[in-house]
Amino acid sequence: MGIELTSPESSRSPSPVLRCALSAKAEASLANNCLTYNVSVGFNEACGVVYLVVVHDKFGVEKLTLQNIRRFEVAECQLNHFLEEYPVEGYRERVQMQMDLQSINYAYDHADMSSH
Repeated sequence: MGIELTSPESSRSPSPVLRCALSAKAEASLANNCLTYNVSVGFNEACGVVYLVVVHDKFGVEKLTLQNIRRFEVAECQLNHFLEEYPVEGYRERVQMQMDLQSINYAYDHADMSSH
């Protein structure tokens, strides 16, 4: 399963990995399901600094890809939500997860706009 939040292609490659603050449930999911994650920062000419989140299973198979996230807090919140709900199996669960992750992104964007 790959979920992508897309916008124009990045003009620079991502830099080294960042650590996220994970909930206890997300930490347990990482351990119990033998998952690993990578959060890196890059630059997109349209958005500026952007984050990339990738989650892999123990076999190295990508389970989640989130691209061009404009705020680290959004990346962290989306990663926690995904890990807390893992495993996401079946078409309906994948669609629901995609909607949840987009809702998290929109909630942060809306909060930014209402504060201006």
